[in-house]
Amino acid sequence: MIVNLKEGCDALSSDYDVCVVGAGAAGIVLALELSRKSKVRVALLDSGGLEYDPSAQDSLRGETEGDRHPMLHRARYAGLGGATQLWAGWCRPLDEQDFERREWIDNSGWPIERSELDSYWEPATRWCGLGDKGFDQKDWRRLFQGESLAGEIVEDCLFRVRRFKFKDAYKEDLERSKEVTTFLHATVLRFDAGEGSRVNTAEIAVGDGKRASLTAKLFVLASGGLENPRLLLLSGETPERSLGNEYGNVGRYFTEHGFADPGWLRASQKRRLRRYFSVEHPDATSHGYARHTLSLTAAEQQKQQLANATLFFYPGYEASTAFENPSTKAALELWEIFKGQAVPGERARLMSEVARRPHQPLIAAWRKLLVTGDSRQDWRLRFYYETVPQRENRVELGRGTDRFGRPLGKLIWRLSGGDLGSAHRTLGLISDNFQSRGLGVLELPKEAEELRGRTESGKHPMGTTRMHASPRMGVVDEQCRVHGLDNLYVAGSSVFPAVGYANPTLTIVALAIRLADRLSCLIEKKEPFQ
Repeated sequence: MIVNLKEGCDALSSDYDVCVVGAGAAGIVLALELSRKSKVRVALLDSGGLEYDPSAQDSLRGETEGDRHPMLHRARYAGLGGATQLWAGWCRPLDEQDFERREWIDNSGWPIERSELDSYWEPATRWCGLGDKGFDQKDWRRLFQGESLAGEIVEDCLFRVRRFKFKDAYKEDLERSKEVTTFLHATVLRFDAGEGSRVNTAEIAVGDGKRASLTAKLFVLASGGLENPRLLLLSGETPERSLGNEYGNVGRYFTEHGFADPGWLRASQKRRLRRYFSVEHPDATSHGYARHTLSLTAAEQQKQQLANATLFFYPGYEASTAFENPSTKAALELWEIFKGQAVPGERARLMSEVARRPHQPLIAAWRKLLVTGDSRQDWRLRFYYETVPQRENRVELGRGTDRFGRPLGKLIWRLSGGDLGSAHRTLGLISDNFQSRGLGVLELPKEAEELRGRTESGKHPMGTTRMHASPRMGVVDEQCRVHGLDNLYVAGSSVFPAVGYANPTLTIVALAIRLADRLSCLIEKKEPFQ
């Protein structure tokens, strides 16, 4: 059942087993998995509605400081489906080395092994709308045409891609569910734990400004990598005395993916690179498409003491500086807004940017329409790279307030010299490998620091309630339970202690299914819950 609380809170009751705060990928999957596994009563709350709501979105505003990151309210979405209403649908499991303690990367390593998620990748793939075909290259090898650029230290990596809006996919399931009640326009203001080790209530504001409270046996915070820490910091007399923050870790270790346009592949001869563009599987049980990228092998990363990263190629028609121009990028963002794949608003600013050099978007549009053929020597590059968890990168409470009088969030994010150096060396090693095999060379910035200006945030906020066995180094334990509290859990990318380069949604969903297993066992007391 879906209940709109915009007109009042009369429909809000308190008799729930689990209260899930946030109806994005993590919250929707967790709620529906719980209802199917244990028939427990779940309240699923979201501050937005079924359609875009400017007032709900405004509560996601905030400040940014440091390297290039979009305004906070443009990096996420208030409403059913959360950020999946905007994402491009790129999915890939984290690599084995992303879970391991890498001595050359500070604060790396998960307190669980990747094998703990092995049984969850397949259902997570289906939840993400990709069907039954997973990420085994053997399932796709015969479908990719053209030569591979992989070599001794460079390997092909596989992404699955499908724009898949969780609201559209699971709204009917939520409407029909007898166990899950989805409350929209229900903004959780804070959690109240009193002086004990259990959260007693979630304090809620509904659309008309009224306040209410909701009680449950268990609470799960699933509001994303920026809002999860903000809500914890608001749940205390002061941020320093807030829930889970005994050692000052809430909001710390904010981590992002660096997305960069680092340069060009200048191939030794015309190449088609068909292997590195999308291919669909003929099996009707598979949805979306697959795409190859290139990464250094795990062994080479260890040998060179580098972070994880991956390289791919823009389509041939984008082999023009017109696509690098700010006016073209603004025009593309306007197009995304028009298609419903970006947060509405900011149209005046974007149109002003387009007007500065209107010929550049026209050149880009002309190339997309008229440039055909996929054989060329010059290929524009795109690069995703892992950044290191740094304690000083953080989400904290800022100066402004939202419509409920709560402090807005403030993000402080700076790429380190190590982040840029690792990315630059990785690109250099791939270039050297290509050159040694007569494939061509990568045309790259001469200095690592030059990558800073070519890097933007991937809009993948992670790490702000990081998972660690010790409360001195993390906010949640191996079961995603907040340290020091018996009944408060966190779902989503904010628990990632290290991030690799893979887009986080598939791992978010896998962890949500795992958490549903744990919570259903706890509620039904089927086994000891450690």
